[in-house]
Amino acid sequence: MSPLALDFSGECNVPAQSLTISNTGGSPLAWFAEVGGAVPVRVIPFSSTLLPGASVTVNVSPFLPPRTATVSGTITINTDVAGQLSPIGVVYNVSGFAVMPPPDIDFGAVPIGSQKRVSFAAPSAPGVLLVSSNPDFLLTGAAPADPSPGFWTLVFIPRVTGPESTTLTLGSFNKTICPPNTFTASGVGVAP
Repeated sequence: MSPLALDFSGECNVPAQSLTISNTGGSPLAWFAEVGGAVPVRVIPFSSTLLPGASVTVNVSPFLPPRTATVSGTITINTDVAGQLSPIGVVYNVSGFAVMPPPDIDFGAVPIGSQKRVSFAAPSAPGVLLVSSNPDFLLTGAAPADPSPGFWTLVFIPRVTGPESTTLTLGSFNKTICPPNTFTASGVGVAP
């Protein structure tokens, strides 16, 4: 069996890894895997029977979406011939916050020289900030506090006629916000 250790470390997402189980004996080998500890991984396949000389690649992947955590555990391979094989150490250290962006916002038609406000709930994560890519879509504040805690207000003030849009990006000064962390707002500037 190789390797004897797996390390899932990274920001927001970590790739799947694999291990190989080989039957070096002279008779069929039935095996099954057990995940121990709090590591949020799945093992596919988790069991099979190997003929003499055969091997199988076992995929080990984080649950989707990846859970932000720092934990360790083991994957133990049990067999019908040799009993338990040496446990495979698993380290899982994924950082970052997953937040759910609000739905896209449609301001509709707004006359040039006027403005329209839309308030929406802020994602529930500490220290989340919001940035607009288009200056015609202004946020009333960087923190979600207007009109009340837990809400943002976006103001569309068109300066030209025609459709406009902005990409709104959720971020943080001190934490990684995991994708998807963007949504859009659109509106149409019309003659007064």
